[in-house]
Amino acid sequence: MYSEERILLDYIRNGDVNGLNLYFEQEHRMRFPVVLKDVKRNWEYMCVVSVSLMARAAIEGGLTSGESFLINDAYLKRISVTKDISKFRELYFEAAHYFATQVNERKGKEYVNPVVNLCRKYIISHRTKKISLSEVASFANISPAHLCHLFKEYEGITITEYILNEKIDAACNMLKYADCSICEISVYLGFSSVSYFSRCFKKRKGESPKEYRKQNHFADFTFEQYQE
Repeated sequence: MYSEERILLDYIRNGDVNGLNLYFEQEHRMRFPVVLKDVKRNWEYMCVVSVSLMARAAIEGGLTSGESFLINDAYLKRISVTKDISKFRELYFEAAHYFATQVNERKGKEYVNPVVNLCRKYIISHRTKKISLSEVASFANISPAHLCHLFKEYEGITITEYILNEKIDAACNMLKYADCSICEISVYLGFSSVSYFSRCFKKRKGESPKEYRKQNHFADFTFEQYQE
């Protein structure tokens, strides 16, 4: 059981979606040890433990802890209201696929240029604060002008646009998985006002934060939505 668990977590850690699909094609991969006499409670307990381990593997694979734990919390909420054993199976498979997909997408953004990678990681880890060009340039030990040139070359956008995009991506995850208000999300991500946050969000997503939450909140979430 332990060796199989390690294989599963390695697929998630590496963002190997195809490998994970092949892994799950083998029916015996869904065996859980019996630690509780109540069958339903045993499935619930093991799903909670498994999803939490998946979240940590995803962090090791490149997701930020904030992103991974938001997804983790969303699945734990869904597990807590599940009553059907077959639904536990679905949530287990769905969570593993979603974590692996997110890691895969994050790894797909890695570039050859080490300075760009370094700055990207800095921006991601500080995106709840106000980030300036000079601050990132100082961290990377290069001039602001050279940093601008690198981001334009590798990202095709300015570093200011990149920072905003990262904040909006974080907002999307919070709108999907967290129960905090739009105002709280705005403050958390360092926007000067809710109205400015809403304008930036709508410009990039084509809809308001409220509309986005209504369409994508985890209560209506299924993995198939992310395969379109």
